[in-house]
Amino acid sequence: MQGKRLFILGAGASIGHTNKLFPSINKFFMKADELGIFSKEKHEFKKLADYIQEFFGQNIFKKRIKMNIETIFTHLEIQLERSSGGNLIGIREQLLNLIRLVLIKLASQVRDQDGEYKKFAK
Repeated sequence: MQGKRLFILGAGASIGHTNKLFPSINKFFMKADELGIFSKEKHEFKKLADYIQEFFGQNIFKKRIKMNIETIFTHLEIQLERSSGGNLIGIREQLLNLIRLVLIKLASQVRDQDGEYKKFAK
């Protein structure tokens, strides 16, 4: 391995590489709203919305909501460790589906560009 380097990039590196197209953990719900995910599939995230309203006092369907999606995921995982209730599993599936939809929609918008990754590699 001599002469080779390994760099580990944090999750925020995707924000810079895509010219701020990908969201930070605090702007994930805002990006989902911006992409029209909630307006088209609001009913699909009802359990998740109810969960976030109950434990964090926030309505994810409101515009411009800033919430740390990692905090929500962690809170949910801790609850799942304590109780394997089916409702919590359904909520986690909705959260994972939301993350998946946002990333898939954004990935289709990313072009082969000379972003920060390529600049960094050079």
